[in-house]
Amino acid sequence: PYLLPEGWEWCHIDDIAFKVTDGEHATPLRADKGFYLLSARNVTNQGINLSNVDYVGEHEYNRIRRRCDPDIDDILISCSGSVGRVCLVDKSNTYVMVRSAALIKPSLKDIYSKYVCYCLRSNLVQNQIIIKSRQMAQANLFLAACRRSIFLAYQIKYFGSNEAFDRSLAPL
Repeated sequence: PYLLPEGWEWCHIDDIAFKVTDGEHATPLRADKGFYLLSARNVTNQGINLSNVDYVGEHEYNRIRRRCDPDIDDILISCSGSVGRVCLVDKSNTYVMVRSAALIKPSLKDIYSKYVCYCLRSNLVQNQIIIKSRQMAQANLFLAACRRSIFLAYQIKYFGSNEAFDRSLAPL
């Protein structure tokens, strides 16, 4: 979309992730307590919001987690209703998800998860999400469109380290 300095490049989510998937499509059997069942409403730009969360039992948890297994440093994005909210999985809670949220598992040796979160929240990517989300009764961001979102590849040589990147964002 824009000219870049020499050595910098654009990339797609597919280029930096070894897994991009959404949560369970079939309605999971809810439980009164157990494991967290996340949906789009739980994904906020400030993090995972557990104030209004559903639960599943161990059997449902194990079944759902075979395909969609969010772990620390993975990225979640809301894909239905209010599309485009992005957060990092930053706690050791065990989660599973329904289809209204997507999971991005960055290839951590190649890219820094926190950087990807900032990119996905940028105006450049948010505008792509708005255009790509299909407007029907409610907006939906489908996985193919999510995978093809374009952003600036992380330049560790520019920041020197992930910690330097974190420090550069501290004033924001």
